[in-house]
Amino acid sequence: MSRTRRRRTIETPLHYITDGTCNPAELYDFIQSFAEQQKKTQTLKALPFGRKMHSGQYRLGGGNLDYYYHPMSACAHAIALGITRDEVLAASLLHDVCEDCSVTPEELPVRGEVRKAVAYLTRDKQTGWTLPGKELYYKNILNDKTAVLVKLLDRCDNISTMHTGFNRDRMIAYGKDTACWIYPLFEKALQAWPEYRIQLAMIRLRMDAVLETIQALTASDVK
Repeated sequence: MSRTRRRRTIETPLHYITDGTCNPAELYDFIQSFAEQQKKTQTLKALPFGRKMHSGQYRLGGGNLDYYYHPMSACAHAIALGITRDEVLAASLLHDVCEDCSVTPEELPVRGEVRKAVAYLTRDKQTGWTLPGKELYYKNILNDKTAVLVKLLDRCDNISTMHTGFNRDRMIAYGKDTACWIYPLFEKALQAWPEYRIQLAMIRLRMDAVLETIQALTASDVK
C-alpha cells in the first residue's frame, strides 16, 4: 500500500475505527504508556517522530484516517501478541517513514539496529516494484531478523484493512503477492525468533483467514 499516499492541507477530526473502540489518539496513548512502563527508549523516540513525519498523510480508502494509524496498528498488534522487543516496536512505527517522507535512515532518532531494519524495509522508488527490485528488496529483508518480523506485521495489517481501499482484482493480486513474497519470510522468522513461535502462528492465521475468505468468495463468483 506504500504507493498510494494522499496529502491534505485541511485539518480533519479523528475518527473511530470500525466499532468505535480505538481511534488514533487512543492507539498512540496505548503505545506510549506501554513504552514508558517498560522503558522502551527506542519506541519512545520513534513514536512522536513517526507521527510528525506522516502528518498530513491519509490511509488509502480510509477517508480521513491518518496514515500513521497503520504503523501504530502494526506496533500495537505486536504488543498485544507479546512481541515486545524495543527495536521491533520502533522499526514497526518507522517502517514507512523513509519511503514516504523523504527521510534517510541516518536521520532517524534511533539506534543502528532500527535504522538498518528500516533501510531494508524501504523500497527503491525507481525499481522497487519491478521483479528485480522485489527480489532485491526481499533478499535484503531476509538478512535482518528485525526487518523480517516487522514486514510480517506490516503485511498482516495491510491485509486486514485492504477492504477499505482495494477493489476485487487488487485484493486477489495482493493475495498472490503475499503467497509469493511474504509467506516464505515465516520460515526465516521462525529461525530468527523461536521465542515468538506462537505469535508468528497467530500472524499467519490472521493473514490466512482473510486471504482464504477472499479466495472462497471469488471462486464462487466464477461459478
